[in-house]
Amino acid sequence: MKILYAYVENFGKISKQSFDFRTSNPIVIKENNSWGKSTLANFIFSMFYGLPDLRGKDLNDRVRYDPWQGGNFGGLLEIEFEGREYTITRNFEKRTFEFSDNKLKKRVDIIKHHRLDLGGKNLGEILFGVTKSSFEKSLYIRQGDITFSHLEGGINEKLRNTINATDNRHSFEGAIDILKSAVEKISRPRGGGELNDILSNLRLTENSLNECSALESRIAGCQKELEHEKGMLNKAEERLAILEVQISTLNAKDALEIERKKQHGEKKELIDQNLRLLQKEQEDYVAKKTLTQLERIKVEEELILARRNKSRGFGFILLCILTLGVAAIGARKKKKAKEREIKKLIERANALDKQIEELFNEFEKNQKTQNDLMMQKDMIDQTSVSFVPDISIEEAKESKEKGERYVRETLKNISRLETNISNFEMKCEQKDELVGERLSLLAKRKELENKKILLEKTIDFLQKANDELANQYLSPLKNNVVSFLDKFDYKKLNFDFDVDSKLLLGEKNSLSLFKALDYYSFGIKEVLNLCIRMALVKLLFPTSPPPIILDDPFVNLDDEKLAVALNFVKELSKEYQIIYFTCHESRVFD
Repeated sequence: MKILYAYVENFGKISKQSFDFRTSNPIVIKENNSWGKSTLANFIFSMFYGLPDLRGKDLNDRVRYDPWQGGNFGGLLEIEFEGREYTITRNFEKRTFEFSDNKLKKRVDIIKHHRLDLGGKNLGEILFGVTKSSFEKSLYIRQGDITFSHLEGGINEKLRNTINATDNRHSFEGAIDILKSAVEKISRPRGGGELNDILSNLRLTENSLNECSALESRIAGCQKELEHEKGMLNKAEERLAILEVQISTLNAKDALEIERKKQHGEKKELIDQNLRLLQKEQEDYVAKKTLTQLERIKVEEELILARRNKSRGFGFILLCILTLGVAAIGARKKKKAKEREIKKLIERANALDKQIEELFNEFEKNQKTQNDLMMQKDMIDQTSVSFVPDISIEEAKESKEKGERYVRETLKNISRLETNISNFEMKCEQKDELVGERLSLLAKRKELENKKILLEKTIDFLQKANDELANQYLSPLKNNVVSFLDKFDYKKLNFDFDVDSKLLLGEKNSLSLFKALDYYSFGIKEVLNLCIRMALVKLLFPTSPPPIILDDPFVNLDDEKLAVALNFVKELSKEYQIIYFTCHESRVFD
């Protein structure tokens, strides 16, 4: 590739200037120190790789090249690439970019199978196959920036691709990036990724399954408690039914007891009335009996007297008969009158005895009736004793109220338990689905873990292969550097790279160890690094030599080493386009 022409509309202190790079090779631009040679060099570099955004950390690099005179910030660059000529046009202020084919006179968006991104920031990477920082470490040597301490990533990648005859589409770094992206897509170190998502979902699913298991245990517990509550409810309801019967019975018994007491009272009152009547009758019987007995005694006395008089009359009569005869007839009549009187008295006595006996019988009967009534009264008194139940109606009602409260609470508990069981069962309905989801997640986890292991093994294999490949390009790199060092008469120097691609320097045929470059003089370091950079260019671009931009890199070399360096660059110009900037006549080619 070659740079053919540059037009700087406005870039730093340079304004509206054209530069034709077809005239000679090496192209030497010698101007005063304040002219802006470094500005032009950075313009060419920025046309390939762009300038940093105003929001970026390299803000100073952007501000440094703002147009001093104002106006459009940018310009154009014509190049030859793979046999065709192209024009690069940029406006850094507006961040516009265009890459056009000069022959076709139309814009080109795809170069070497790569699409240009917005703003053309990847143009340099597509054209040269190296990053911006790698370009600065190889093809662009600034004044005072010749120091080279290690092979940075972009150079390593380009060297590997060169040795392996691949392009950027099949680069090692690209492959590693793809594999690492695939690994990070599966699992990122700080969380995230498909595997972490699977694990997170698996934890959630297992938590849900554990919750289902816990809910099943709770359902069993609730069902057991529900059965117990229902059993207790049945017993409580049975007890309430018994209490209802008891209360009804007690109410009925109370009513019967009142009625019974009323009836007993009425019966007792009737008996008392009868007893009073019987006692009155008994008193009458006693009075009658007494009178009758007195009358009987009187009759008895009269009878006794009559009988006595009768005995005397019989003797008198007998005497009269014997003496008087006639007078006896009158006496006989008196006797009969006495006998009739005695007979009447006997009849009266018998009647009184009968009457007394009847009165006695009536009295006995009255007494028996009274005794019967007294027995009936005693029986009434005995049966009038109040019924004393096992539980009072007040206690039964209180027990009923407690039982009804208990039933209400139990019904609430049953409703709560049934609701909980229903809710738990609804949640557990998802268990089969969760089991299936868990099995699916486990299978996906296994698949992703195996895929991750395979990717990591692939990365490890590629890195080992890459290390072996690196050894392939380090050897030709060393050979090229040694051949260049011979031109500077540093044949005794030897160098190597450590595992981090850092440059180490030592002496040939010496037992001393390699040391870091900082241990050596600045002159040796400049020469060595110039040789390394040119050796890198030779390895990086074996088939399509790119332009090399040298911005007065030899200011610190002595005359002897400067002459060798200038001659070295002239030899390089046979293969490469060299754009050489300097501000002093002593550093111009002969």
